[in-house]
Amino acid sequence: WHIAAGYSQKVTEKLKASVNVGYAAAVKLNAHDKDTTVYNAARDKDMGTEFNARVDYEISKGLNVSLVGAYLLLGDFFQTFVADGPDEFHDNYYMGYAKLAYSF
Repeated sequence: WHIAAGYSQKVTEKLKASVNVGYAAAVKLNAHDKDTTVYNAARDKDMGTEFNARVDYEISKGLNVSLVGAYLLLGDFFQTFVADGPDEFHDNYYMGYAKLAYSF
């Protein structure tokens, strides 16, 4: 399942900003995921939480520049727990970009 919320605001006549947050989790785990003697034992339903923000500026009619940033906190669903071995933890993901868009 997934739940998300966001807020958008027109700051000035040419500047808009928005922020969003989302959370995802598995509804049900397989029996394999609950077996404490196998690979991925102790897997959790938590898939992760994502945050993002965006700022849009209208340079002129039809020409916009956007700045976007996002960060994903991975949950334990994607982590690997090994019964008799080393655990593997994945890094959180992030991204950012600038976009210049012209529409006519």
